[in-house]
Amino acid sequence: MLVPALRNQSATTLSNAVQMLACRALILWIRTTPLWLMAVALHALPAAAAFAARHYALYLWCLGELAFVNYYMMLRWRVRRAPAPRRHECATAGDRRRLAERAVDDMCNLGASKQAFLAGWFHGATCVTRDAFERWTAWAFFDAEPHELEEDAKAELRDLVTWFERRVGHVFPRRGPTANCIRLKYDAVNDVYRPLMYYWCTWHLWALGRLVVRLLGFRQDAADRRVFYRASAGPGTPLVFVHGIGIGFVHYALLLASLPREAPVVLVEWPHCSQCLDGRDPPSQQATVASVRRALASRGHGPAVFLAHSLGTTAVAWCLKAKRSPVRSVILIDPLCFLLVAPTTAFNFLHRAPSSAIQLLLQFFIATELFTANTIQRHFSWTHNTLFVDDLPAARSTVILAAKDLITNAPLIRQYLQPAASRGDVDVHFHRGLEHGELFLRPALVARTARAYNSSYISWIEQHADVASDSAAGSDGANPVANPQYWAAATVWATLTQAPPRACWTTGAWSKASGDASPRAALL
Repeated sequence: MLVPALRNQSATTLSNAVQMLACRALILWIRTTPLWLMAVALHALPAAAAFAARHYALYLWCLGELAFVNYYMMLRWRVRRAPAPRRHECATAGDRRRLAERAVDDMCNLGASKQAFLAGWFHGATCVTRDAFERWTAWAFFDAEPHELEEDAKAELRDLVTWFERRVGHVFPRRGPTANCIRLKYDAVNDVYRPLMYYWCTWHLWALGRLVVRLLGFRQDAADRRVFYRASAGPGTPLVFVHGIGIGFVHYALLLASLPREAPVVLVEWPHCSQCLDGRDPPSQQATVASVRRALASRGHGPAVFLAHSLGTTAVAWCLKAKRSPVRSVILIDPLCFLLVAPTTAFNFLHRAPSSAIQLLLQFFIATELFTANTIQRHFSWTHNTLFVDDLPAARSTVILAAKDLITNAPLIRQYLQPAASRGDVDVHFHRGLEHGELFLRPALVARTARAYNSSYISWIEQHADVASDSAAGSDGANPVANPQYWAAATVWATLTQAPPRACWTTGAWSKASGDASPRAALL
């Protein structure tokens, strides 16, 4: 038994090493595009006619890449020099103490290790001095450096650290080696250059997502170009969807196509985390809440069900905390908003050394993209974005977790939500075989997500993904597969996942149509 196990382990290690090598080669090829493009252009230069017509496209591409290098460096310089906005949710000493008690008590009640907590925030340090922890506490609860605080605030800071020592049973040494901590908005922006061709590809994917949205009947709001709206065919409760980090709506074509037509739907687009080359900073919390509230009120809608994925769940946290909250209930997929006091999310997204191909792809294609890095490392406020379980609305809420999530600690979040789930306040769906964002590649799971919004709605995806249909010819006229709008979304999704549309949509389970492949998506 031992020999086969070792053989399987060796094969897995070798496979992972090969995948890592292939990913590193791909990333190196992308990053060095201007160099190899220049080499190809010089090699193709005819001896007699330096600018032959057949080479114009290559020369123009080369010049465009070289010009883009300068433009990118200018954008990087602007992003790195721009001061991070100072906006802490807690304005008084009482607010800060209540936040600290709620956050730390939650971690203690979950049995979190204080050594793991400190090592996560302090880059694996085994010894954290009191001065180092005061520096972290000043960032976490004052959004400031210790030397920037007034005397009263400094005394409050020392009291907070003393309270933490008593609460967790750990005394920080006065002396020891220097330990640097993770502090979003204060640490340097860590981005990796990518060529003009990369942004050309992402722009077309972003435009493809917008095309799918329009084919599904959504129209752009004239007052706010980041909002899309589709009127209802019935009196259903309005739904607001906020996407996560990725490339706009293209990742969510399957989900958007499954939303019921009998309810009005508002889509909120976030260009700042869609790899759009526009250089815009993220909208503020107040601007986002006002935009959603106006989109609903201008059409006569009241509070809505909020459906959000990953980073989009932070917008739900903003709306829940706002006065006159526009939230009736929530459906949170791969949420980033829970247990942000734990170092898991910040460390995994920004500082983890990749140990697998999927982690390497996540780091390059998502975490180190300039505008995504600007969003997370300069504009992510944990106090505004964090959500406690008792902040959830009184109406039943749904949280969908992926057990293999590369960014959050999904098992710990599940444990955190378990008491509320036992009381029937929250529906928690824990998918053991899925990774972050993989749900959107599984039609049956997308169907359950749509049904969480309206339990009486039978999704067309579930009918054609979970249950083998008789045949396309034998279907009745209401078969959604015959709808051109659904076929547009289905065709786009099949193209992205390299799966034949009719096999996926009309001949039984997705796993059979895709050869039992386990699709992966590095989406936030």
